[in-house]
Amino acid sequence: MLRLSEIFALEISAYSVMSNQYHIKLYISGNEERSWSDKEVIKRWHRLFKGSMQNSIRIIKNQVEECRNRLNNVSWFMRILNEKIARKTNKEEGSSGRFWAD
Repeated sequence: MLRLSEIFALEISAYSVMSNQYHIKLYISGNEERSWSDKEVIKRWHRLFKGSMQNSIRIIKNQVEECRNRLNNVSWFMRILNEKIARKTNKEEGSSGRFWAD
């Protein structure tokens, strides 16, 4: 969660993790992502999704603005956070599906 917040233009003000849910208080820092160069946006996006940097630059170069907007979006932050939690838990437990499904 904390590493993910380093990539996004969001800050975690507080969080609480319980046995069946979590709560996060996020601070949206305005338009911080607007000050990032296209290369910085691509580097941050590449930290979220695997692949070679050269392929990422070529593919993403045309979509930098969309990526920039997503890096300042709470929904995208939560989507990626939940996916990472589910993948890690499913691997550890040999299961599949959403982490909070039950």
